[in-house]
Amino acid sequence: PKLTHIKYYFRLFKNSISYSIKSYLKNNEIFNNKKKSLVFVCNFQWLFNVEIRYRFLKLLGVDLDKCILIIDECHNIVELSCEVNSNKLNLNLLNSCQVEMYANGFPEIYSVFVTYLKNHLEYQKNKLKFGDTEINAKEVIKNICSKLKLRSITELRNFLKNLKKEYRRRIESDGGSGPQTIDTLVKFWMDWVKKYNSDKYYFCYNLSKGINRNYISLEIVALDPRDVTLSLFLNSYMSLNLSGTVNAKVFTFLTGLNCRKGNFLSLNAKSPFKKKNILALITEGVDTRKTNRISSMYKKVIRRVKEVVENTPANVGIFCTSYKVMTGLRENGIEPMLEKTGKKVFVEKQNNSASENDKMLERFKRVSRVPSKGGVLMGVSGGR
Repeated sequence: PKLTHIKYYFRLFKNSISYSIKSYLKNNEIFNNKKKSLVFVCNFQWLFNVEIRYRFLKLLGVDLDKCILIIDECHNIVELSCEVNSNKLNLNLLNSCQVEMYANGFPEIYSVFVTYLKNHLEYQKNKLKFGDTEINAKEVIKNICSKLKLRSITELRNFLKNLKKEYRRRIESDGGSGPQTIDTLVKFWMDWVKKYNSDKYYFCYNLSKGINRNYISLEIVALDPRDVTLSLFLNSYMSLNLSGTVNAKVFTFLTGLNCRKGNFLSLNAKSPFKKKNILALITEGVDTRKTNRISSMYKKVIRRVKEVVENTPANVGIFCTSYKVMTGLRENGIEPMLEKTGKKVFVEKQNNSASENDKMLERFKRVSRVPSKGGVLMGVSGGR
């Protein structure tokens, strides 16, 4: 049965965010077919990464067309879909491939291929400016074919397939285990050959600065999230996307959510928060760019945080751009400062399990009540 009335959407929305989701789905008329219905909660990657999705669904023994996808914080899937559909090749991978080929006695032509790529990136590393530099993807293929004496893209594709077969054969003869470096190399160039003529991808070098050296990579950057999202939306039974921040029209255009004509509904719900209870302020003079992640900047951030915490009667959340930034704040004295305010400090740790985080959040909520002075939660934005 189809959800043709708006009340069903509200009921599904209400119950999907409650602890009783399992019993709701069991008793809802959508699933009233005397078959057992299951609810799976998973990371975005398990479905948006095509390779993981295939293995995940196979492990569960379910087909995507039998699944209702409930995607919370759906604004995150636009960037994620481009990330999982992008690819990069760096010198570390090429070095590992060289070692593996030498150790396993691969035919010389494959070593020539890897050495050429390695020398090319080393040359570009000393020539390019920091950041990304666009590259002619077709020209790269021509140069590789010329070096390997291949006459066409078809021959290059066959060369890559033969490299993969050679790798598989040698791995199987060694007991079926080994590093995946050559598999990764082949996948990258198969992607390049497949996508080089598409305007949905940006091909570039990327040069970045490390502490002691510079790093270079050759990249395939996906620009269109629909290459990933459409297959999910078209092949699932239904998809319910929830977000408190995204513009519905922009989201549907970017992801293709409205691809099923006549089977799409957009709801703009009123905010549960009163405008008079919201105060949005921006403080100037602080940032977390990598070049500015130094002690003086962290201490400046801490002074600004102190003003907010001291002037907020109950709980406060501090969300950092990464765990590294949070570590930088902790190393520069944010916790002693917070403790002096009389508020209890809670810190999200990278290796915490979901249940540990849930318990910590419950404790954080409890201290918001009188007579407690409240608490301060330090976490990572975009994290758990």
